[in-house]
Amino acid sequence: MNWLAFALLAWIALGMQLGLAPLLSPGSGAVVGSFVIPVLVYIGLHAPPRSAIWASLLLGVLIDLTTPMTRADGGEAYILGPYAIGCFAAGHFTLAARGLVIKRNPIAFTVLCVLASAVAGVVAVAFFTARSLYPGDPIAWTPGTELLNRLGSALFTSVFALVLSLPLALLTPFMGFAHSGYGTHHHASGGGRAAARRHY
Repeated sequence: MNWLAFALLAWIALGMQLGLAPLLSPGSGAVVGSFVIPVLVYIGLHAPPRSAIWASLLLGVLIDLTTPMTRADGGEAYILGPYAIGCFAAGHFTLAARGLVIKRNPIAFTVLCVLASAVAGVVAVAFFTARSLYPGDPIAWTPGTELLNRLGSALFTSVFALVLSLPLALLTPFMGFAHSGYGTHHHASGGGRAAARRHY
């Protein structure tokens, strides 16, 4: 996997998330689709497993560092961890599901994005809910409302995922995935060793 290309792709997706996603949000803005989750799923479908997990974790950290949480006193706070763990789980989910889908099918990609976004959102809600059980937690938190907002955001992510499916597919050669060999079997010992090296 080309990590420089990944960094550029993550930077673009994060910029779109911060600048464009709120403008496209329906209603009051509590439900916001994700441009980052489609990148996570795309990497999870094509990258070697170890690279996919690290990429998912890094994307989650970026979400945590750019998503302010409302404090009880009306201020804002940035909490590192909820989406890092959530995206880590979403990355594992994508790896588990990628053998069951056609990677270049836009519908399959979109469905996986919705499910991965839901996984990340549920884990993040669980993280914040556990925090809220301790007295003195400064974050204003209503678990039921937050869970519904994140599930709604997961559904709305389908719009972005469907739009991004073709551009992301076109980027595959630049990401270093064109000759990864996933989904093929290497019977020759030389081919097997080469495939094993490419997994990292």
